[in-house]
Amino acid sequence: MKDFRQKFEEDGPMKENIEPSEALDKLKDFKEQFNVHNRKYLSYYQGETLFGLPHTKYDALVKTKGELDKLDKLYSLYMKVTEQIKKWKEQPWDGINAEMERMTEGIEQFGKDCKRLPGDAKFYPAYRELKQEIEDMETLLPLVELLADECIKPRHWDELMQLTGKEIPYDSETFTLHQLLEAQLLSVKEDIEDIADSAQKQAKIQKTLEEEIDATWEVMELEIKPYSTYDYPCTIGGSVTELQEKLEEHTTTLQGMLAQRCVEPFRAEVEQRQNTFMSVADTLEKWLKVMSYWQSLVSVFMSGDISKQMPNESKIFRNVDSQWKKIMERAHEQKNFIQCC
Repeated sequence: MKDFRQKFEEDGPMKENIEPSEALDKLKDFKEQFNVHNRKYLSYYQGETLFGLPHTKYDALVKTKGELDKLDKLYSLYMKVTEQIKKWKEQPWDGINAEMERMTEGIEQFGKDCKRLPGDAKFYPAYRELKQEIEDMETLLPLVELLADECIKPRHWDELMQLTGKEIPYDSETFTLHQLLEAQLLSVKEDIEDIADSAQKQAKIQKTLEEEIDATWEVMELEIKPYSTYDYPCTIGGSVTELQEKLEEHTTTLQGMLAQRCVEPFRAEVEQRQNTFMSVADTLEKWLKVMSYWQSLVSVFMSGDISKQMPNESKIFRNVDSQWKKIMERAHEQKNFIQCC
């Protein structure tokens, strides 16, 4: 037993500066050796009891058992964490969201288990490596969750690859978590958070453009109705004020988008819509002004007396009248407010 204890102290799993993998192998080996000595001890103990002899104390055996038990707890958790993280890293990227909650809960539990290890376990390299592995995953998983969000587009992956200098096969069917983690995400943690924040804001911009602004104007029509004795559409009617207010509202929204740093992928689209709305608003305002003049003059110049007294002015008005009715006719045929303006 003395030789076993000496060998355990000099070349066992508690040996200084030993790698965790080597220490684990040594732990398995010394546990087997200990079991042999412990069986002998139990046999001696039973013999001493049988013959009424005083029990011999084997302090080295008891001490070794305590240390082996402590090391067994440490390395059991070490192996459990190592194997589980290895499985997580093999997870295909297209299923990562479904596993995210399970991984997060798992790494939190490992952290709690690590804190419950014996106090002096922290002096072993395996403990330090275990603790670091758990802490790294606790930091990495929120970053992984950000990158797994549906708002992350190819442009964001390209930006990440440029930052890390690593190739990330995000569009491959065989893309796994392991391949992502090889890009050393911890070194660009804040950058990833910025990318994700921008991606979420860009997704909001895109949604506003498509589901709010575009969807509104796709169905918005300009009503052209008859006027006075004219039984065909020739004047603007309906809720013109509502159209003007909605144009102003959406123009302000677009201006707000252009003030955001993350708007770059949509800048051209936003500017195009803004210019369109400004042009439409200007056209509508001019039409309303012309319509006001036209309504006040049409009854005057279309009467025979005034037409005869002011032939030149009447000729000019008739030309304007013809052009106005053609414009209103096209607007009536087009119907869509943005298109007809």
